[in-house]
Amino acid sequence: MPYILYTWGYQSRSIGDLDVLIEKYNIDWIVDVRRRAWAQYQPAFRSSNLQQHFQQKNHASYKTLGRYLGNLHQALPWKKPTDWQTGIDQVVEMLDHRHNVLLLCLERDPVRCHRYEVAQAIQELTGYDVVHLGWPPEGQDKKKAKDKKKQAEQLTLF
Repeated sequence: MPYILYTWGYQSRSIGDLDVLIEKYNIDWIVDVRRRAWAQYQPAFRSSNLQQHFQQKNHASYKTLGRYLGNLHQALPWKKPTDWQTGIDQVVEMLDHRHNVLLLCLERDPVRCHRYEVAQAIQELTGYDVVHLGWPPEGQDKKKAKDKKKQAEQLTLF
């Protein structure tokens, strides 16, 4: 069975939605890549609450790597922390130890979130598959989503 790096943004979603994904995709690790794992409008997604939730559910492990993989400017283009490779290495180690990993952040659209670049860097380094869960949203044309992704990639080149 190939191990997969998933990404997911919790914006306008619930902790129950995340639980369903964990079960459906056999996710072993939730890696929080927010610089500040604080959720003002969705308290269930605060780091301390997530830690407690996963300990109670006992179906996935939770780790925050925002110190290494968080976006310093809260906007794109992503400004990598100087020690970002430490975070990349930790995620790769999880995948290498045969774990499915989900990168968690707020932004629902992966193209508008730095987790897309984190996932892309890991994929280029390892060859592991990356799946952006919940994207494009139900009913949205996949071609439009791919065009949007291509436009975002062109923006990051300059």
